[in-house]
Amino acid sequence: MTYQHPQYLEEDKRYFIQYDYYSLGMVLLEIGIWSPLQDVVRKYLTADPKKIREKVLQDRVPLLGHRWEVYINLLLRPA
Repeated sequence: MTYQHPQYLEEDKRYFIQYDYYSLGMVLLEIGIWSPLQDVVRKYLTADPKKIREKVLQDRVPLLGHRWEVYINLLLRPA
């Protein structure tokens, strides 16, 4: 579920292109830190999906360096 946008998990599951952008952002995060996403979010899995996104943006994305950080922040922003 960590690849899915938090709003997609909560709402009526209508498709929005932003949900794909979010999933792409999570994949790029995985590549950027060279670690499986499950390992990255393991300590946050008890939180709701919005909190997971916030914690990833706060704790993990800054580790990527400025160029990656800009792209990931754009992709993971709320829809």
